[in-house]
Amino acid sequence: MFDQAVNINLKKSDKFECEVIGEQLRFSIRMHQSTLKKASNVFGFNFPKNIGGVEKIDKTLCMCLGPDEWIVISEPELKTQFDDIFARLSGYLTISITDISNRNIGFILRGSEVQKYINSGCPLDLDLKSFPVGKSSRTVFESVSILLFRDSETSFRLECWRSFSSYLTNFFERIAKTND
Repeated sequence: MFDQAVNINLKKSDKFECEVIGEQLRFSIRMHQSTLKKASNVFGFNFPKNIGGVEKIDKTLCMCLGPDEWIVISEPELKTQFDDIFARLSGYLTISITDISNRNIGFILRGSEVQKYINSGCPLDLDLKSFPVGKSSRTVFESVSILLFRDSETSFRLECWRSFSSYLTNFFERIAKTND
C-alpha cells in the first residue's frame, strides 16, 4: 500500500474536524446493469442500481457513480478476499476492475458546521432533503474533482486524487482558521 504522506494541522472543534482516512482498498468497477445480480452474488453485497446510491456492508462501501460505474472501498486486510472474488469473476462476467488504491485518498469531515465548511468550496446543495444520509455524488471542491458521501447528518467522506490532497488540506486549514 501507499504511504498517505498527508499532514493536517487542524485543531479539533465541535464546528469542524478533518481527518485523513488510513490506507484503503479502492476499486473502480465498470459493468453493464444486466450483470449486477451475478456480480452481487460473487461479491456478497448488492451493487446499488441508482446513481448516487450507496451500499455499506461491514468494512466495505460501494457507491454507484454512473449507469455502469461503481467504486468499492474497503479495508486493506480484505485484499486476499477481493483477489479471490476477482479470480472467480475472470471469464464469468464482462467486467472491468481497476485498482485505484494508490490514486485516491480519503478524508472524514465532521462537525456541527461541516455542511457550511464543505459548501465554501462545493456547489452541491447539502441540505438533508437534497443530500440525505447515505447519498454519494461526484462533484467539485475548489475545482478539484471529488467524490462526496454523506455518512451522517454531521459527517461526510470526501475522496479525491492523492495529488490534490495537500491543496485540499491547506484549504481545510484556512477555512477552519477563518471560521473560528
